[in-house]
Amino acid sequence: MKKKNLLISDKEAVFFGLIIFVNFVMILAYNFLTPYMSDDLWYDLGVAKPFFELIKAQIEDHMTWSGRDIGHLLLKIAFCFPKWVFNVINSIVFLLLSMLIYLNVEGRKKIDSCLYAVILLLMWFYIVSFDQTILWVSGACNYLWTGVIILAFITIYRIKPLQNHDSDIGESRVISVLCCIGMFVLGLLAGWGNENTSGGAIILVIFYLIEEQIRCKRIGKKLRLKAWAPTGIIGSVIGLILMVTAPGNKVRMEERLEEETQTGLLAILGRILKLNDAVIRNFGILLCVIIILSVYLILKGKSLHEMRYVFIYTGVAMITSYVLVLTTIPMDRALFGAGIFLIIACAQVISFIATDDIYLNTLKYSLIIILTLFLATEYLACGADLMRIIRELDARQQMVDEEKSAGNYDLELPMLTEEWNNRFTYIYHYNDISEEDSYGNQIYKVYYDLNSVRGVKSIEQK
Repeated sequence: MKKKNLLISDKEAVFFGLIIFVNFVMILAYNFLTPYMSDDLWYDLGVAKPFFELIKAQIEDHMTWSGRDIGHLLLKIAFCFPKWVFNVINSIVFLLLSMLIYLNVEGRKKIDSCLYAVILLLMWFYIVSFDQTILWVSGACNYLWTGVIILAFITIYRIKPLQNHDSDIGESRVISVLCCIGMFVLGLLAGWGNENTSGGAIILVIFYLIEEQIRCKRIGKKLRLKAWAPTGIIGSVIGLILMVTAPGNKVRMEERLEEETQTGLLAILGRILKLNDAVIRNFGILLCVIIILSVYLILKGKSLHEMRYVFIYTGVAMITSYVLVLTTIPMDRALFGAGIFLIIACAQVISFIATDDIYLNTLKYSLIIILTLFLATEYLACGADLMRIIRELDARQQMVDEEKSAGNYDLELPMLTEEWNNRFTYIYHYNDISEEDSYGNQIYKVYYDLNSVRGVKSIEQK
């Protein structure tokens, strides 16, 4: 029997590894098929290479544009290296995010290929603005990379013992000090990562501390936290304060307030309505899955205590979404962190499906197969479109080089074919050149080093 179980475990580990490998290849290919676009083009031209110059530039951004210094500093560092370096690292970070989500699922098996496949499918289909938060260099550094730092911070509180047991008293002071320093730094980075997501992270780790306090009280023990636990929270609070109090936030906020047509309560109401639309658009299916399965499991006898992680992650996701009412409504990508929390909640409730529940398991495995086939089909179709976009950009660059060699610096260039637009590219969203003066025209005029540029439709597009 033991040999048989060992064989099953080995097969499960191989399949788990195969899922990781396939998804790494998939995301790596898409990273290579994603060109610099939008703000990337500015950074590609203007990032100073020496590290002290990057710090100096980031301090200026802190004072004049945004307090999200960690993401912006990572972005500046990314442009110090060739694009292929970013492609590889970004693909690894994507998989790190999937593993951190996996680690946050309560009661899972050590190796559960089915659950991990579900998580990856949820990521491919329901990560908010995949084209911007995962594949766009500027977006990935500000959302994916900082999101991994934030979730790593949460995960340590989630999977590590918080109680300082008697057996830990003799722990080396050096190790204890290093853990405190390490958690303070990680907390600082997590708190300084992303305004609403960082706030959600602090709520979650405080929840874990309260839960530990309740557990200790129930068994008649006094709560004695490991030294790193409060240190990490202190670091995260300091990081969040440094981010939200940055002078640049005020400058940016004033610019955005000028774009709002309403003021006072009407402005707040308008923001709530827009947030409702964004939540339903991005999270509608995830919320339906969570609600339906939660009701089913509770009716089948699952206690509210057993379901607590489903509820807390869902609740924090909603808080991190609607706290955005305090600012002017940003783009959907601001809901990235909330989407990650909801994916954790969704994976958690799916993991509770009993192995002997033939009906729900039939539905679960069938949906995994169907979604995998659908993803494969969409992946190939969108991948072909991304290759066509690269081809058109290369042809446009060649045209620019030829015209500049002939002394022409006022050019009409072909716009990208709208037919190739898909959900895995951000280049069409006001970021390409157009027939009228636009943000895309301004970017490409500088990037191509021209006096002026205007987009025209090619004969094929007409």
